[in-house]
Amino acid sequence: MKIAANEARKGPTLVFLHGFCESNKIWNDFVVPFRSSYQVITPDIPGFGSSPLPMGNFSLKDVAESILFDLEQVYKVKKSIWIGHSMGGYIALEALKQKPESLSGLCLLNSSCFADSRQKKASRNKLINFIHRQGVGPFVRTFIPSLFYPPNQPVLKPVIEALKNEAMKLQPQSIQRYAGAMRDRNDNAAIMKRNKYKMLIIAGKEDQNVTAEISANMGYLVGMDKLHLLEKAAHMLMFEKPAETQRILLEFCEQMSDN
Repeated sequence: MKIAANEARKGPTLVFLHGFCESNKIWNDFVVPFRSSYQVITPDIPGFGSSPLPMGNFSLKDVAESILFDLEQVYKVKKSIWIGHSMGGYIALEALKQKPESLSGLCLLNSSCFADSRQKKASRNKLINFIHRQGVGPFVRTFIPSLFYPPNQPVLKPVIEALKNEAMKLQPQSIQRYAGAMRDRNDNAAIMKRNKYKMLIIAGKEDQNVTAEISANMGYLVGMDKLHLLEKAAHMLMFEKPAETQRILLEFCEQMSDN
């Protein structure tokens, strides 16, 4: 796999991974405060944005290997701090499992270390079948708004529309194959606990995808001081609580860069 990425060369390296049905455009405004002190790399995960979908079946482990390879071979980066949003966090955990020495820190942003529940697996299967029958449009029109806390939606309407327009460009196969890859991913709670000194969790209290309960359970694994549960926000903290999320991340990155 070959990833497409935007970068700015300066200082220690931060890798920002977007989530499901997103592209690296979600980071355009969010990473501005980081660029003065860090090399910022924002890949388009294969199958999203300008990165082509891999041929055949693949796992999130395969995607993590691809990103690790490009970081080392293309960008000459041997150690970096990763920030993974939602599905990006699942991929980052796979990278941590494969090459823990390459990640000096890992932030799960609206993400989880746990495998899908039986109910969630069934929901992924329904999505795969729905895309086959109905296509991308009907799914995207309901999925993207559902990621935001309802009271935040009116003021963030332009953002939501831009995200929908971007997601409408996706190939059906990208959505279906990643739904399957997320369904089949491993439980990485043990990996997270083993590397708890590297971890940060930032979550939205109103998130219906990664609930406050799931985030609290991760906090118990690595220490509740590693968990930041933000009020009046759901699954899109880079838009719903940008300043607070940036502040927490900047402090974490400074701490991890010194390690």
